[in-house]
Amino acid sequence: MRTSIIIAVLAALTACHDAATPQSLEERFPGYKLVYDVEDVAQNRITLSNGEVRHDEVLLYEEEIYKPAIPGVVQTVVVSHRAKPGTWISRSSLSIYPLPSYIHTYRLIPHMILIRISSQVGQGLVGTIRVFGILDYYDEN
Repeated sequence: MRTSIIIAVLAALTACHDAATPQSLEERFPGYKLVYDVEDVAQNRITLSNGEVRHDEVLLYEEEIYKPAIPGVVQTVVVSHRAKPGTWISRSSLSIYPLPSYIHTYRLIPHMILIRISSQVGQGLVGTIRVFGILDYYDEN
């Protein structure tokens, strides 16, 4: 009888541990990949990118974000960029601390992007958002 109880308790602990195991960044933020950067390690932040780096892309837009932490409040940042027609926005990159709870990128048209980032409850957002693209993309292709 005692053995059965011990086995049941161990099984319950195993189930709780599996449920508490955090998801990987790729599972939490579909479409984004973690980019390893020595500067990020020094500043205790991460960089996420939602596309492959191309040799012909240029930095189109960069914005520093800062939303201070407010206890019990989710901070949200919305960044939009509209490039000139003919430009193709290829990817965005976020260097951010602490890890946000939500990142979503909206591509309304090929030369416009909208990025929405929400913090964990009670935490702020500090970082840089970069938008990369290819100039005169539709003239060349």
